[in-house]
Amino acid sequence: MEFYRQARDLLDEEDYDRSLHLARERLRAVPGDVPAILVLCRSWLGLGRPDEAMTAFAAIEPMNEEIARLLKLLGDAFRGQGDRERAMRCYQRSVALLSDVGELREARDSLAALAEEDDEPAAGIAGGEGFQTLTMAELYIRQGHYEGARGILQAILSRAPERLEVRRRLEEVLALINEKNNDLPIDKKSTVVHELSRWLIKLGEKRR
Repeated sequence: MEFYRQARDLLDEEDYDRSLHLARERLRAVPGDVPAILVLCRSWLGLGRPDEAMTAFAAIEPMNEEIARLLKLLGDAFRGQGDRERAMRCYQRSVALLSDVGELREARDSLAALAEEDDEPAAGIAGGEGFQTLTMAELYIRQGHYEGARGILQAILSRAPERLEVRRRLEEVLALINEKNNDLPIDKKSTVVHELSRWLIKLGEKRR
C-alpha cells in the first residue's frame, strides 16, 4: 500500500521518470507484482512510449481471462443463492473481459437465462428485462459479435417497437455488419444487402 501511495502521488504529479524507477525497484523485489506492473504501464504511457507500456501489460493481460472465469463462478454462486442483482453484475463483467469464444458463450448464456428468469422491471426503468437484454446487446457489440447483437435488438423491437434507442442501435449494428461484409463474394453481398433492406423497411413501417 505504501508503494502504491507513493506511485500514485508521482503519477498525479506527472513525474513519470520517478514513478518508472519506483515500479522497476518494486518489481526487482517482488517479481510479477500487479500494482507495480500497472504503475510501469502508466509511467511508460506518460513518457509517450506506448510500445513499452504494451510489453509491460502483456505480463498481466492473461489475468483478464482468469478474472472473467472467477466472475462467472461468482455469478453462478449468487444466482444459486437467489441474488439476481449481484449475479447479473458478475455475468456482465465476465462477458466484458472474456475473449475465448466457448467460455464467452457460456457466460452470455447464463446472463441471458438470468434476464429471462427476472420478471420484475428494474427500478426506474421501463421494462427491466428489456433493459437487461439491451445491456447484453451492448456487450455483444463491444466484443465484436454483431450478429448476436442484431438478434437481441430485433427481439427487443418485436416486443417493444416504440423504443427509439433500440431502433437506432439496430441501425448502427446493421451498418457495422454491412461494413464487415464488404469483402464478401458477390453472392454473399447480395444476401447481406437483402437482409439489411428487409430490416430497414420493417423499421420504417413500425416508425409510421
